[in-house]
Amino acid sequence: MDKQDDMQLSILGHCTPVFAESWRHIDKAQPLLGGFIDAMALVELRKNGEARVVLEGPGFDKLFGGINEEMPNFIMRADRQDRENLLSACRSATMLGPSLHVDVAWIAGEGSHEGDGDNFFKTITSIEHVGHLDDAKLLYFAFRDVSARRTAEHSLARSRFQSALRALFDEIFLLNLDTGANEPIYAGGRPLVKEDGTPIECGFHAMFNTVHRDDIKLFWKHSNYTYVERELFGENPRDAITFDLRRRDETGEYHWARVFISRVASADTEAQRRERELRSKAQHDALTGLYNHGTSEDLMRTKLEALSGNEAAVFAIFDVDDFKRVNDAYGHAMGDSLLQVVANAVKGTCRDDDIVGRMGGDEFVALFVGDGAPSATQLQARLERCKEQVHDQSADLGIDPPVTISIGVTVATADDNAYSDVFDRADHLLYEVKRAGKDSLLIDQSAL
Repeated sequence: MDKQDDMQLSILGHCTPVFAESWRHIDKAQPLLGGFIDAMALVELRKNGEARVVLEGPGFDKLFGGINEEMPNFIMRADRQDRENLLSACRSATMLGPSLHVDVAWIAGEGSHEGDGDNFFKTITSIEHVGHLDDAKLLYFAFRDVSARRTAEHSLARSRFQSALRALFDEIFLLNLDTGANEPIYAGGRPLVKEDGTPIECGFHAMFNTVHRDDIKLFWKHSNYTYVERELFGENPRDAITFDLRRRDETGEYHWARVFISRVASADTEAQRRERELRSKAQHDALTGLYNHGTSEDLMRTKLEALSGNEAAVFAIFDVDDFKRVNDAYGHAMGDSLLQVVANAVKGTCRDDDIVGRMGGDEFVALFVGDGAPSATQLQARLERCKEQVHDQSADLGIDPPVTISIGVTVATADDNAYSDVFDRADHLLYEVKRAGKDSLLIDQSAL
């Protein structure tokens, strides 16, 4: 038995017996499951998110060109836009039990796609948790190369889609909610590119430049990415979003137009559904269901940068007073229950279009923006109710004395809307509340 066989036996010793036995005879699985799988690998996922291929199965070397020591993190072989989805799928696989599937575009290397016209190839990747190696998880990857099939399907679907829609609409564009990228299909009878060959400007931002100023708030309310994704792909999805507004034509005249936003039909709806579920898990805090730190910051930064004219947004930070006391006296399970109470109380102060997130630990944030944002008096009343709710419900949990929270609130305007500055101002007010004895709130009244 050579050194490579010894290493394989050692690694398989950390896998489930069923998987280890099947891997030992994996070379007999040619052709791979009748052509449904093109390559296999055993991957070690570490706590820091790095993934290393520890065993190459049949087809792996042909598809990926073997292990590249200059890129030890296997996740980094995926196309940049797919890396977060892939990592989320890996983490989800360690908890869900049965295998799950995710679409991934991989950077073409020395494998079978070397020299192709595109610089990446696409697979449906199945991931299954099969064992542990020290603090790392062992994941079984099975790859199905779908590059040729997807290219053909996309070309046919696109042609049919364009023909059908041109009979109904004056201007059409496709928007990728994951990346924000958009491309024109048809625009007012014009070709897909201008006469000089440059792409036609399209998408929500290009449309914004033609909207009547009195309709701008209506436009942003119905066309921001968070709203569109929730309405069309949320728990109770709508078939379409429709609204009317005034737009300026090339002569400078305004005309009423009807905007129709709908999902694009796809033959791969199950894979898309799984991908959206995985992305949702990557965006939300697992304990409270609120947006996590990174997503909260990204969404709030976008909202703040969109402020214009006399528009303003209210930003608040919520912090649980003496949270360590609860964990130490009642245990972490009680601490988790308390954080869920606080999350629900904070969310209860906000509207559906407001942004609420958990920044980590016992700190939460909220951004009130747009039409119907609370006045200073209304905001004070809402936050006081939030404090009372946390106090009363923590008492119901059996925490004695009941828990209190501290809150710092500031206001952002179009002239002062940098996220880091807004956060620091609210954080400073929160610190003042803590220093003065906690269990209170401090609002920057000068900005209201």
